Amino acid sequence: MHSSGMRIILIHPRVPAQTTFERIGRSHLPPLGLLYIASALMRAGHQVKVLDLNLPQPEDLASFICAHQPDLVGLGSLSPAFDGMARLAQDLRDRLPPGTPLIAGGADVTTSAARYQRLDCFDALFVGEAEYTLPSFCASWPTIPDELGIIPRGADTRRFRRPPMVSPDHVPFPARHLLPVKNYRGGPAFKRQLHSTSIFTHRGCPYSCTFCEKGVHIGPMRFRSAESILEEVRQVKRDHGITDIRFIDDVFMVNRKVLDQFLELVLRSGEKFKWLCTARVDHMREPLLRKMKRAGCYRLEVGVESGSERLLEMVCKKITLADVRRSFRAAKRARVELIANFILGFPTESEDEIQKTIDLSIELNPHWAMFFDYYPLAGSVLSREHGLVWDEDRLNFTAPEGVFPVPRERLDDLLNQAYKRFYFRPDFVMNKIKSVRSGWILMDLAIMAGAFGLLSWQQHGVAPHPAA
Repeated sequence: MHSSGMRIILIHPRVPAQTTFERIGRSHLPPLGLLYIASALMRAGHQVKVLDLNLPQPEDLASFICAHQPDLVGLGSLSPAFDGMARLAQDLRDRLPPGTPLIAGGADVTTSAARYQRLDCFDALFVGEAEYTLPSFCASWPTIPDELGIIPRGADTRRFRRPPMVSPDHVPFPARHLLPVKNYRGGPAFKRQLHSTSIFTHRGCPYSCTFCEKGVHIGPMRFRSAESILEEVRQVKRDHGITDIRFIDDVFMVNRKVLDQFLELVLRSGEKFKWLCTARVDHMREPLLRKMKRAGCYRLEVGVESGSERLLEMVCKKITLADVRRSFRAAKRARVELIANFILGFPTESEDEIQKTIDLSIELNPHWAMFFDYYPLAGSVLSREHGLVWDEDRLNFTAPEGVFPVPRERLDDLLNQAYKRFYFRPDFVMNKIKSVRSGWILMDLAIMAGAFGLLSWQQHGVAPHPAA
């Protein structure tokens, strides 16, 4: 290793949009997982550059990277981004000087390491959390340390296990200064101010929804202290001038003790910031929501998933439609706004059940609704239960006949229909117009309107005029 540390470039993959609405109106957040690793490497004395491919980058990316003469290049992984990531990895392998390690880690590597090993271009793969293992690798290179969580090139991926779990209070805050934080355009559903950013407060998830795969963070839940969470909020305010925070944990409200301590700290300190967080309907009690509102919480993001009781039971969501309706009424009484997330196209889901989900979104009438198509994950219980089989490289999967009654093309139509039915309602449009207080909100709403306009053109076979 260089006496002054390595020059390291970490790359977050570009995630392709799945729907017309996403292609025009999607929003992004900084890749906190990669920024945590960057902080750990910097603490070990390395120079780190982070590239997020969801932001504008040079056209010849491999040449740009090689021009920086890195001593190590690391690629993050997400399943939908595999194709683009594989092409970049092969290009870098061909162009990087001999002896420059090329590595990969992240969620998809952790669950599907064999697929990345077969690319035959990575010197090592990192499974699980890498804040400890990657600095160790850098200190040992060109020798690869024999540690859990590090899979050398050509090794049998089945023989390797995850590294020790990271204690979230004992790692430095994400290195946000390595990216232009204010260039991330969060959509209007996820912010109240022009600039917003995200924070993690724990690792892991205690629930067992069968469509999910625990990915990088597995094992017992690990919670940050309320003091640490508030200190990171203060750092974001001080260093980046951002006072709108999005807590993006799987379920921010899962640890009531930490949540209560955090609310008390905020209320006692008088710290002024606005925030939204994730929630489950079985945590949403009116007295708690009112206290959260006093502490600056303005919106909750809730996974409703489906309007079918059968499907909620099938995916082990452990909630009922009655729970959903009760919690939404409580939030509205507490004047906490709501984002409702829905998934369309589950295995065995009929078109009638999809329509029930769209109908439920309109009945619940949250401030915002997000619709996603079901993406099978190889490591999920639901994929195994329905006999989904991935090919050798996991570039695609096959399913037994009847598992997906709604064809892919029709599901795309239904996703676009869901967005149109929810957002084209006259009362929704009028309420949003009346709520506008800032010019940037008008701009974001105009982007959304443009997305919906393109949907209309596509569905009616009318193309927009080139000069429009």
